[in-house]
Amino acid sequence: MPAKHLRGKHMNRLIRPHFRASLSLLCLIGILSSCTTFLREDQAESLHAYEKPLYVLQKDITQDDYTLHKNERIRILIKTGDEYIKVYGYPVVLKTPEEPPEPIKAKSKKKRKHRRKKAEKDEQEKLRALLNDKAYNEKVFLKSRRILLLYLFNEDFQGKVYNKKTFEEKFYSIIKPYKETEE
Repeated sequence: MPAKHLRGKHMNRLIRPHFRASLSLLCLIGILSSCTTFLREDQAESLHAYEKPLYVLQKDITQDDYTLHKNERIRILIKTGDEYIKVYGYPVVLKTPEEPPEPIKAKSKKKRKHRRKKAEKDEQEKLRALLNDKAYNEKVFLKSRRILLLYLFNEDFQGKVYNKKTFEEKFYSIIKPYKETEE
């Protein structure tokens, strides 16, 4: 019985260096593969800056039975993962249904025009205040129906690494920033 025990020790000494080398190789491969990520954390955080402004769709986008139409004002939400970037869009509700438009009454055309401009300016100020109101935006976001506008995988980028220029080319081919003068 002691001979079998010695034989096992000698075999263990022969296998041990090979085992250490293969274990070291596996650890090295694991470390190297984890260092090459598609999207770094700081890049993922910088993508959320795209969520702040309003956008206008360049074309109609339909998902199931719901459509966001061309030239419709939208907000976006960006989700990122280890190997993808998803851009969702949802419509911006700028008017609350409780506020009916006020009729403009004036005696002369000049006064009506002046009051109409003042009413438009006041409405734009109200809309700006609504858009900057965080609670209102969260309420709209929770009630909104989001549509997937853009789904990019790591294969869509050269070398399977995120590139801002490539992202923006695809991003701005679908939507463009909203400017108040477009109305």
